[in-house]
Amino acid sequence: MKQLPHRPTPCGRCPWRTDIPAEALPAERAGRLRAACGRPGAEVAPYVPMDLCNQHHDHPELVCAGWLAVHGLDHLGVRIAASLGGLPAAVLRPDPARPPLFTDLDTMLAGRPQPTPPNEPRAGAGAVEDTALDVGDPDTGLPRVLSRRCSTCVLDPADLMHLGTEHRRGFLRGVRARDGYVICHQTLPSTAPPGYAPAVCRGSYDKIRTTTVKIMKLFGVVEVDPPAPANTTEPTGSVAVADLSTDERYALIADLAGCMVDGYTPEQVNLVFDRLREVFGVELVAVWEYLDVWGFGGNSDFYLRAEEGRLRELAGDLWRWLNDSPDDPDRPTTPGSAKSWVGHAADFTLDGYTSDGAHNAAAEDRRDI
Repeated sequence: MKQLPHRPTPCGRCPWRTDIPAEALPAERAGRLRAACGRPGAEVAPYVPMDLCNQHHDHPELVCAGWLAVHGLDHLGVRIAASLGGLPAAVLRPDPARPPLFTDLDTMLAGRPQPTPPNEPRAGAGAVEDTALDVGDPDTGLPRVLSRRCSTCVLDPADLMHLGTEHRRGFLRGVRARDGYVICHQTLPSTAPPGYAPAVCRGSYDKIRTTTVKIMKLFGVVEVDPPAPANTTEPTGSVAVADLSTDERYALIADLAGCMVDGYTPEQVNLVFDRLREVFGVELVAVWEYLDVWGFGGNSDFYLRAEEGRLRELAGDLWRWLNDSPDDPDRPTTPGSAKSWVGHAADFTLDGYTSDGAHNAAAEDRRDI
């Protein structure tokens, strides 16, 4: 396992230090600390985000050294990382050679002013990165994750909430900087149906590679269906996809043109192939070289799933339409018809391959190596 990015010693403003003036903590961080600090016999679940250093301008994704020394062993994700060689044992206990620290969270909070009020949420954010909302399944202890994207997922390439690219990128940067995850906006207490508990946004689970999400994938999740829309009737005059013309279908996926020009991740494969299935009714799969504890990797190719589990090579213009730069004058202007994507029969099937249950499969499973 790679080293988990962390500070080797508490920074100059670390709230866990007792030798510097106590400053008021932002309410957001105080809330995250309460979620991230357990105690012996009541350890924190591995998917709960770890506490990060508040020196964001310096190193935005380093785990706080003070928190590691005081409460690190009370977080199961930290124990797992240490057991796999991702953290040195020396950072998990106070060191007389380093600055003195508070003994626990309660003592630390009692010795400083009241937390500062939280920032006002941005209008239309559409999703929440909020560890105060528990996504843990009460029966298994595993995190609840949506089985598919909700009907208005803010991370859909189609921008269904009309937030704008920069708004979404800024939101994701914040989540990554906190090493967290996103709670689906349709599962929040203020919007979810009665009795529906918060769950992790499927779009973020597929797209974001924070340590927290990696731990979720490593140890498993409980998948739950998104809440049913409040109004399931189609607007008057709506047209089913099956009734759309070819040009109208192309318009529905126009934003996918060149979306893989910088490469693609398994999460992006699922997002894009889901869209293509919805519009064209075809099943595509990316076949990777291997799957290890961090996900699919190595060389990969796209195939179509045919009847009885057989595969067809991908033909036509779809590959270039997805992967060529939109600035390339020779790039196909459309992906072509779905019929044109059907190539020769592949010389293998997916029997014995490891799948994510969606659109990715691997020839070799290296998770136990």
